[in-house]
Amino acid sequence: MNPLFYFFGITHIFKQFNKDIQTVGWHNANNKLLKRLKIRVKTQRVDIPSKGPVILYANHPTGLDPYVLSSFIPRDDVYFLSDIYQTLKGEAVSSHIIPVYYSSW
Repeated sequence: MNPLFYFFGITHIFKQFNKDIQTVGWHNANNKLLKRLKIRVKTQRVDIPSKGPVILYANHPTGLDPYVLSSFIPRDDVYFLSDIYQTLKGEAVSSHIIPVYYSSW
């Protein structure tokens, strides 16, 4: 889990999030997660196809960007590239993560 989540004491929220994915699906689980974290997402209208590949890019290092983006994408077939910390949030969360390993030279 991302060390920042331990620092802010929100690791328990991700345990519930992992359960929510299994019961209400990825998209709805993300909305519930943001509600628990008291994060409101305000966007302009974004047209995202209901089928087919879509690539979204977020470069903020908080570890929450994929969940924020997923909250307004009405699809459950969302996968994101992430570091190893994200894969430690539970089996259901990990099923939506493509881990990226990197090293510094």
